[in-house]
Amino acid sequence: MVLSADNKIVFIGCGSHVPLTRHVSIIDMKTLKLVNTIKVGRSAHGIYFYNRAPLF
Repeated sequence: MVLSADNKIVFIGCGSHVPLTRHVSIIDMKTLKLVNTIKVGRSAHGIYFYNRAPLF
């Protein structure tokens, strides 16, 4: 899971135990609604953005 630098969007990697397997879900933090999904390769683990919200 990665929060965007502006704290508006969270990207969640959907592993093998959810309905959207092999996808990254994009959630709007204001409405907490699913905005979009992105199909990825074999696994959606290990999402990392250089320009992201600070960890602390």
